[in-house]
Amino acid sequence: MVTFTAPNHTAPLATDQYCGTKHAAKLLNLSVASVQSLVEKGQLQAWKTDGGHRRVSIDSIHRFIQQRGVTLDSKASPLVQVMVIDDDPLTVELIRTQIEDGEYEAVEVLTYPSAMQALMDLPHIKPQILITDLRMPGVDGRQLLGTVKTNPAYTSTICVAISAMSRAEMLTEGPLPSGVIYVQKPMQTAWIHGFLSAIVANSRL
Repeated sequence: MVTFTAPNHTAPLATDQYCGTKHAAKLLNLSVASVQSLVEKGQLQAWKTDGGHRRVSIDSIHRFIQQRGVTLDSKASPLVQVMVIDDDPLTVELIRTQIEDGEYEAVEVLTYPSAMQALMDLPHIKPQILITDLRMPGVDGRQLLGTVKTNPAYTSTICVAISAMSRAEMLTEGPLPSGVIYVQKPMQTAWIHGFLSAIVANSRL
């Protein structure tokens, strides 16, 4: 198991919520390029994680909209953030596409090619769902899951372990941390959509 290490970037200290430029563009009904321009002009507050993901302040999006006499739908679903960690770019792209094809209005996918990069961002991003491959060079998925599952800050994070191994083969390497869901690769689109639909529906309650 590895421990969280606070990164040395200028991450915000406030309890503000953040989203990616794609979700910000959806909220503002603008292009991603327009959102990036607003960030560069200082009209939206944003920062970039060590993992390479730009995060835009949702509070600053609300203020930007209100300044124009418009308000966000108060009944809109809370943002559900999904972390996908796998050193295989094809697997990452497949999962991202499967999720985004579901056209969930408030689901954001954050992808990482290594567990270490994900660990650098975890102190600042608390995903509702974490999907990780088990076998990766360096810090592997089991170590990542062990770290997340023993951190009280992530008790509500739903963890999914994926691997090409069958469940029986996976268990020969040891049990997964309690509460972790195991899914054999390739993840089926129907399973992902059913799983996410349940999470999104629960977030609205």
